[in-house]
Amino acid sequence: QRGQTLRIGALCTHTWVEEDALVGQFFPALRDACGNVGSKQIRNRGTLGGSIGNASPAGDIYPVLLALDASAQTINSTGTIRVIPAAELIAGIGKTVLRRDEVITEFVLPIPDRNAVSAFAKLGERAKVTIAKINLAAALELQGGHITAAKIVLGAVSEKAFFSARAQEFLMGR
Repeated sequence: QRGQTLRIGALCTHTWVEEDALVGQFFPALRDACGNVGSKQIRNRGTLGGSIGNASPAGDIYPVLLALDASAQTINSTGTIRVIPAAELIAGIGKTVLRRDEVITEFVLPIPDRNAVSAFAKLGERAKVTIAKINLAAALELQGGHITAAKIVLGAVSEKAFFSARAQEFLMGR
């Protein structure tokens, strides 16, 4: 329901997230992105926290977290908890805003309205087990068959994923 959140532990594997029923119901873009990370072996061992901590410009998870208005909860060596919006999490290639004594504990995703849809796609050298040349995450709200809100995030084409204002504007009302 609106106003509620889904919390996903940073140590959850890509396979776990891909196969989780609640993720599939509310966040199909995240399910699909997790299903596109590397090979099955990598998805079975790799975690959401690891994907974000790596801060690769070609990463598949960060664009989706941006599009879905997610945030990361962290904890440091003194037990201080901090919440970092996804938009502030990545500082550049291989760099996050995490402090030296801080780790991500979980990701918090607001449950979207019933009218919301999301999707993820990527293009690479191969159809599967490929590093993205470009990836895209979309989160849309629909009313009467028309787009009333659009968040389009492009990844792998810059130092870090970013919202495409032109694509968002283009989709409004369509």
